[in-house]
Amino acid sequence: MAYKSTPWVLLSVILHLLLWGATPSSAQTPPGAYAQWQNFPQSASFFPIAIFVTNPNRPLGAGAPFTTAGQAAAAAKINIFLGVDNGGTNWPTSVCAGDSNGYLAAVKSLGMYSIPETNLANNTSSDSISSITCLASSLGALGNVIGWNMGDEAQCGAPLTNVPSQASRLTSYDSTRPLFYNMNDWPFVHGVCNPISQNVNALQAVSVGSFDLYPIISPWNGGNNIPLVAGQPQDSMWIQGYSVKSFIANARPGQPIWAFVETGGNALGYSTQAGSSCNVASNLCTPYNNEYRATNEQVNAEAWMSIINGAQGIEWFCHDSVALAYCLGEGGSATAVSIQANLTYIDTTILSFAQQLNAPTIGMCTMNGGISYTNFRGSCGQGVLTMVTGNTSVPGSALVKNFNGDLYLFADSDRNGSATMTFALAGQAGKTAVVVYDSNAKYDPGHSSVGQTFVLNGSGQFSDTFGANGHNYQPKIYKITGGNAIAPSITSASTASGVVGTPFSYTIIATNSPTAFDAVGLPAGLTIDKATGIISGTPTAAGASNVALNATNAQGTGTATLTLTISAASGGSTSSLFPNTVTPALLNVNDANSVELGVRFQASRAGKITGIRFYKGTQNVGAHTAHLWSASGALLATASFSNETATGWQTVIFATPVVIAAGTTYVASYHSNGHYSANNDFFTSAYSNAPLVALANGGVYGYGTSAQFPSGSYRASNYWVDVLFQ
Repeated sequence: MAYKSTPWVLLSVILHLLLWGATPSSAQTPPGAYAQWQNFPQSASFFPIAIFVTNPNRPLGAGAPFTTAGQAAAAAKINIFLGVDNGGTNWPTSVCAGDSNGYLAAVKSLGMYSIPETNLANNTSSDSISSITCLASSLGALGNVIGWNMGDEAQCGAPLTNVPSQASRLTSYDSTRPLFYNMNDWPFVHGVCNPISQNVNALQAVSVGSFDLYPIISPWNGGNNIPLVAGQPQDSMWIQGYSVKSFIANARPGQPIWAFVETGGNALGYSTQAGSSCNVASNLCTPYNNEYRATNEQVNAEAWMSIINGAQGIEWFCHDSVALAYCLGEGGSATAVSIQANLTYIDTTILSFAQQLNAPTIGMCTMNGGISYTNFRGSCGQGVLTMVTGNTSVPGSALVKNFNGDLYLFADSDRNGSATMTFALAGQAGKTAVVVYDSNAKYDPGHSSVGQTFVLNGSGQFSDTFGANGHNYQPKIYKITGGNAIAPSITSASTASGVVGTPFSYTIIATNSPTAFDAVGLPAGLTIDKATGIISGTPTAAGASNVALNATNAQGTGTATLTLTISAASGGSTSSLFPNTVTPALLNVNDANSVELGVRFQASRAGKITGIRFYKGTQNVGAHTAHLWSASGALLATASFSNETATGWQTVIFATPVVIAAGTTYVASYHSNGHYSANNDFFTSAYSNAPLVALANGGVYGYGTSAQFPSGSYRASNYWVDVLFQ
């Protein structure tokens, strides 16, 4: 975990990294970053906080505040055990059995989650995905397993270049849980490969990227040109935040990045590597001036620095040269007990802001610009945010979230020293910023600014001081009361069409987080869900309507007109397989390949297919074409969808209805550019909605850039394709 070798690499690589840092990254993880993995927690109140390779049943000894490591971790609000400490042997010890040390049973009893390490080569060994899921099922703990750990700090060459193929293999075994891989901090030249594409390709191949560095105790910061002053610790925490930024810049768009943060332990003596000699009493090591252990205040600042720069998860490495669960209080020393209490404070605070952190990011920037100590600017900006420092020696970073119409500004300073930071938030003139979190409230209550208010001027600006009284790298959080000063703007399609007797759906899409919707003048048979903005129902009369759409937040109401045309049915009532109110379990599958998606169906009576519909997720963009096939693959009809909404059911009517026979199999499909909607294990048996029935294993697909008869199937999936039958 903390075992570093630090080769200094080619100057060209270093310059390449410096160029990456020259421009603030626009790569941001959107809300629902884990939505594509349905077995990962989806609650907006969940923020991942993991502990690495720790046995939950490990006894903590006399004097410790808790009996076992699991009890201490749960009390500290850690929610994930990442990896399994099984004494160096495989876990489980046999296929579908052998929960040695009672690891998974303990995780379940604690109400926590596990991301166990799994076999990278096969799905048959005792530590394979199939074996672990089988064991978890037998223990009633399958819901506690939320991902797979692929390993830690792979070195250059085959260990890294094999990661993409390994990830592809594991995904074929289980696509419902994300894959994790922790890496060296190669953007700061720790384990960077030549070519650097080895590092980048491995990062992008996994679901969630991660790194560890521990800049405060690291003796390996020599390449960062940090000034060394005799008797004073090096000023190195800024490396953590810029490392997060660098990983995000090299990740896939939207790929979550997690960060290991120092606990206050020495990471198995990491601070004494590279010939560093440490004085435990003074907490200073020479000749590099790294610290022996990070202080509680530094640990808190480093955690928030990681989050402010975009980390979507925090990881703790408890191992210390004194005890393996040192950060959980093992051994009962005053330092160990203090560290556990500090982690409890940090994790509790992070989780208290989880919903805000999981809300949309509308501004994010850092003044740090490279891997050298002096590579920073005096200002930065992105989205609604601009940030300027009043001290040319102290840069800063900030993050802005839009939560339920209110803005939350997370900010810190990024060098030792004090600075007045000026923030400008576009569209927030006249609002009031309230300090809702200040680390001083914990570490120096006499200088806490919690509750202090600032009125934003006509340019949406206010200023505040960071790092005063020796509280370097001070994090603060502000709530901008009144939140977003802009009323919603409706962006969904201005026209839509439907057919009498045919289920209809349209979703009002608007900016600036509306909290309520309305639609006035709807045709008979249609209603609106005022909480979600979904207009649905079955039209009962033909005609054209100008529907007044409204989307409202605390700042006002946005309006638009929807021209809605309902056509007369070509004869008889219309039936479909699925009710109009259903929503797919997976709205946007993480598959960017062009594909034909369909359903095999029959009707209990003769009739005609007048059209096809499919459920569209927000990422299923581009042109879509419907096809109706015989069971043998003969194309019977085709039509192109038009006037699509951003999400929901999309319907197209064939120019000429297709007559079908009773009890005969047909295939309805549409062609997608990827990111379609799906439910696994839906068609494990036939699905009936009389007079229609979808056959068992009736969800079919076929990859290709143009229309083709879909015949493949996977896990009895439903791709949410439907027919209009009369």
